[in-house]
Amino acid sequence: MGKQRIGQVIIVFILTFSCLFFVFHRTLIAAEDVKKDSSTLPAAGDVKKDSNVFTLGEIEVRDASEPTKNIAVEKISREEMEEFNRNRLTDALDLLPGVTVSGTSQRNEKTITIRGFGRSRVPVFLDGIPVYVPNDRTFDYDRFTTFDLSEIVVSKGFASVLYGPNTMGGAVNMVTRKPVKPVEGDAGVGYSTGNTYYGYANMGTNQKKWYAQVGASYYNSDFYPMSNNYNPTSRQGGGRRIQSDSTDDKVSFKVGLTPAQGHEYAFSFIKQHGEKGGPDDTRPNGNNNFWNWPKWDKTSYYFTSNTPILDKSYVKVRLYYDKLENWLDMFTNNTYSVYKTSFGERSYYDDWTVGGAIEAGTTLIPRNNIKASFHYKRDTHNERNRMGSTSVKNVYAPEPWQRSDDLTMSAGIEDTIDIVKNVYAIAGVSYDTSEGLRAQEWDPSKISGGMYQYPTDSVSAWNPQLGLFYLISDTGKLHATAAKKTNFPSMKEKFSGGFGTKVANPALKPEEAMNYEVGYEDVFVKKIKFMTNLFFNDITDAIQSVTVGTNLTQNQNVGKVKQFGVELGGTVSVTDSLEWGGNYTYLNRKNETGSQYSATYVRLTDVPAHKIFTYAKYMTPLKGLSVLGSVEYASSRTSTSDGMYDTGAYALVNFKASYAVWKGLTVEAGINNALDRYYMYTDGYPEAGRTYFANMKYTF
Repeated sequence: MGKQRIGQVIIVFILTFSCLFFVFHRTLIAAEDVKKDSSTLPAAGDVKKDSNVFTLGEIEVRDASEPTKNIAVEKISREEMEEFNRNRLTDALDLLPGVTVSGTSQRNEKTITIRGFGRSRVPVFLDGIPVYVPNDRTFDYDRFTTFDLSEIVVSKGFASVLYGPNTMGGAVNMVTRKPVKPVEGDAGVGYSTGNTYYGYANMGTNQKKWYAQVGASYYNSDFYPMSNNYNPTSRQGGGRRIQSDSTDDKVSFKVGLTPAQGHEYAFSFIKQHGEKGGPDDTRPNGNNNFWNWPKWDKTSYYFTSNTPILDKSYVKVRLYYDKLENWLDMFTNNTYSVYKTSFGERSYYDDWTVGGAIEAGTTLIPRNNIKASFHYKRDTHNERNRMGSTSVKNVYAPEPWQRSDDLTMSAGIEDTIDIVKNVYAIAGVSYDTSEGLRAQEWDPSKISGGMYQYPTDSVSAWNPQLGLFYLISDTGKLHATAAKKTNFPSMKEKFSGGFGTKVANPALKPEEAMNYEVGYEDVFVKKIKFMTNLFFNDITDAIQSVTVGTNLTQNQNVGKVKQFGVELGGTVSVTDSLEWGGNYTYLNRKNETGSQYSATYVRLTDVPAHKIFTYAKYMTPLKGLSVLGSVEYASSRTSTSDGMYDTGAYALVNFKASYAVWKGLTVEAGINNALDRYYMYTDGYPEAGRTYFANMKYTF
């Protein structure tokens, strides 16, 4: 049975599941109306107070009754993800100011930058568990769907030391769901241009002393359409984007025990499988890599717990095992039929991470909330290439497995100090270490026997930070923060040969950044919400790719980069039925290493100077019908480090209409990129043209 047939079966199953539960749920409501007995349900006030956020998965929280006092933290709720149809992590994060979506050329993946910091400088967590790929500390953000999330928490330059190491540009934490009712859940299906369809279902139960949550999703896209404004080339015609297909399915399970007030112990399991093509460079003289990925699989097991100690202290524990299997196939041309053999027709990754963290906190000292943490993370990267065949998949001479191991540890302490009424500080410091345990490369030209062992080293860094916060009024808040952050070089940055294009540098040192921020937010006349942040990042020992020979580069600590900018955001309740909102980001980045007029000057890439997102939502006089329109704008960005190419500015217009058929059931239809704008994140790799979509979801 092909993947398309399997996907259709899953969609039908989810739709049937949704219908059956709709009937069951409506029957249950009717029975409760007659019975008028709420003895097995939470009190109405409790239901309103509780949320589906899995609080054990949050990092920057004070306690169960009070949200984080770091008001610089931003959150994307499940309601926002659904309202703007942000089904993938990348698209959801793009709603925030300071966050920019970037493409990564032939890898057919999306990523983000936060205030100019790339994905390897902004680790991603799932319920506080690091899930980035061990080799390069990055991953394909588009492989993570949002159907099973309760919220996404984003910390920028002042990320808590409780996250652990390598948060130089901030941190992203995807928080899953926790049920609060005896029976609850949701299900949905959707279809859009490109034979793109998805289905998902989540169901949970909370039985006071224990709870369980399960979820499943399937997302398939055969292609995305090219804009009609695109001029075809010999590499890419109009219509369907070549090799733009992708498939992702995911199952998740969580069971938790709550034996007493404040005590919680949960085990979680997530399994996801991905496949994707690799669109080639549309420029006739562009990149000559023709790749696709028949396997992108990730499995996570983790345990999280909270144990109160008397009334004012607690201990939290996180233990995890995370595994990634990744296959990359390489071809000679854009027919994707003849395998490339010069560096191996298939590259295998078999990576795993094991680790844990313990956090303890207390408010025994008046006016202080002290928290301390210790993190241990062991990363293992295994890779090899399959060699020797041309078009026959099963005839090959594989290399032996080459293994690299890193051990990272961090100890941190953070104190929230109430100075005077409405004024408090958050002070923290961490000591982080990274030790290379092993780094192998198979290369018979370097050493007899073929297996070369790179020299390894250990590095460490102190990272202090301080934030001052002033609550001007019930709604007005002012903050100023300063943080020293360190980023240890990844295995890939130190040892990768880049398929013969890079020279390893085992002596690569950490990067350092001083991050400063001043921010203000308030609510005016109960209808206007406003926020603004000013930030400045001073980066030293930045890792940059330097030319060291003909068609050869090496990563070196030669960079000194300064970044500064402003973020603005807000919403306005124009009338009871009309809401307007949006945000704006300005970012100025400058590489101060060398002269910008030099032929060897390295230009900073992939981030526009200006980004705007704005929307308007209108509740029509027809009960249950609403319309939503949005505009996304980004100025031109440099696409290559030599400055030869940029992408041009673009503006995208999107529309959606939603109709609540009855309580819990909603149908939607809309258009993305309604003006069919031809645009790119990376030069030579166009994004989708006009697409139409329709969705249906049911919540019970």
